[in-house]
Amino acid sequence: MMRVKRRLFLGLVWVLGVGACVCVAGEIAALFGHGFQWEYRSRTKSGLRRTFFGIGHEVGVSRNLYPELIPLPGETVVGGGVGGDASRVDFGVGIWRHVYKCTFYSPVANDTYDPQKVSGYRKVVYVDAKIFALRGWFCALLLGLLPAVAVVRAWRRFMAWTARRRAKLLGRCWNCGYDLRATPERCPECGVLA
Repeated sequence: MMRVKRRLFLGLVWVLGVGACVCVAGEIAALFGHGFQWEYRSRTKSGLRRTFFGIGHEVGVSRNLYPELIPLPGETVVGGGVGGDASRVDFGVGIWRHVYKCTFYSPVANDTYDPQKVSGYRKVVYVDAKIFALRGWFCALLLGLLPAVAVVRAWRRFMAWTARRRAKLLGRCWNCGYDLRATPERCPECGVLA
């Protein structure tokens, strides 16, 4: 059971370390004006839905909706690009944004946008993006914390093992360095078993 737990822990440390390296690579790429982005597109009744995961100065997930922008027969586009950041929260280590843009179609030919006639227009939302992003340096720090602790612990164990091995080869106590040629089983100085 202990061996399984150790393997799971080492697997987790490895995955987190790779994640931290990817975040650092994203930060470096963002310095040169690039970043990484993976996306998934799916078609729904209301249009094209795009979900992406991006790494750059910010590591984030966004879910966008792009409906079909086709006017019905006899309709006129009367307003476009209405909207913007519906909400934006910047909390130091990341952001939450909701970007919302819509356009209006009028059933009257050659109509112009009038805010008082909005109820008579057909409203089509063409961007409805919800974005959650964390800063790349914060993600690298967060993901790299456990692997760093594991590496330091492994280094200390390795150094202790090396010291014990060297002391055993030289015939000395691994704890205090006392010469054990006369009493090879137990150190008479500190009482530690050899």
